Amino acid sequence: MIVMIKTLPKLPLILAFTSLCSCSLLGDGSKAKSNGDDYLRAEPIAPLKVSPEAQARLQEIYVVPDIDDSGYDYDQEFEVPRPLALSSSVLEDKVKIQRLSGNQWIFITNSPSEVWPQVREFLGLANMDVARTDATKGVIETQWLAFKDSPESIDRFRINIENGVQPDSAEIHILNMRVPRGTDLATVQSWPENSSEPAREAWLVDELSNTLAANLERSSSSLLAQTIGGDSKAYLDKSDSGEPVLRLRLSYVRAWASLLHATEEDGFFLWDKENTLGAMYVAYREPPDAEDKPGWLRRSYRRIKIWFGAEDPTKTPTTPYDIGTLLSHLPDSADSHEVFSKTQNSGQALKDIPGYLLVVRGVDNEIEIRIRDGYAKRIDEKTAKRLLGILRNNLI
Repeated sequence: MIVMIKTLPKLPLILAFTSLCSCSLLGDGSKAKSNGDDYLRAEPIAPLKVSPEAQARLQEIYVVPDIDDSGYDYDQEFEVPRPLALSSSVLEDKVKIQRLSGNQWIFITNSPSEVWPQVREFLGLANMDVARTDATKGVIETQWLAFKDSPESIDRFRINIENGVQPDSAEIHILNMRVPRGTDLATVQSWPENSSEPAREAWLVDELSNTLAANLERSSSSLLAQTIGGDSKAYLDKSDSGEPVLRLRLSYVRAWASLLHATEEDGFFLWDKENTLGAMYVAYREPPDAEDKPGWLRRSYRRIKIWFGAEDPTKTPTTPYDIGTLLSHLPDSADSHEVFSKTQNSGQALKDIPGYLLVVRGVDNEIEIRIRDGYAKRIDEKTAKRLLGILRNNLI
């Protein structure tokens, strides 16, 4: 039997007793003592001493990584850098399939640590069992899979999640491996250099990219995969002589193609190029602000400025020279010889050369890009860093 004990009538008495006790504890002033000024009377204490044995066991919980992508020089007087505009490709698409020279990959404007759990979720929903994962290297390998449209073979996939060339972006590379059914799988160890079946690779690229695009807004991040992607593929640095450079860890073919794309975005204009000598002739004009709507008053003000000699921002910049003419009339200087040692000087100097020269040097995974004026001379460091930063933001 359960006995119900009625205690509600005693509640007022308990509250009254508690109130009297509280008042007696507060003292004559009926106020609680404030400890807010106690720190003024605090005395210093000796620093904590840790034994050498204990110091050997101490380590940082959260390690601050080294910065290899600085847009300014710490040795000089600090100046707040102007923020870079968002990449035009970021504003257009957040997930896209890139193709170059027979290769394809998925570009996504999320960090690798955000992409990792989305790919794992996709594989689970698609019933593609995972055989091996390496979150540090960003590698996921599936089990052998049997497709109904391929009754005589089985496939497996390796998915690599890497850092993208743009800040806070990722690339997903997929490799397919196919063997005939009945193969002794214990003897199959190494992955091929290229996909055994490109059509099957393209299928998974399409399926995964569509899923990522649909679920991009509900992305999460994996603490396990914080180090995914390895080193940055594109970062600002300095040459041995102190000149700002853009370094790319890409193949030369991709670096050249990616730079061509970047020179036609966000204020850049590509005038000419010379692949053999690794040079591009470009112009740059500050793009209008996004809120700079061409209303009636603004159009009238623009016309007035043009009447008084200002450049028309709606017209594409022009130049009287092609890149071949520029490179055959370079001045005999240390700057020009540093990047164009194989060019021939005609001895005739050109006047008022507009624009800039982009100089691409290096081999696969060690590409170095410099920006010079039309005479192949160095420009001021601040301008060089800013323009190279804009180019880096629009690589693909």
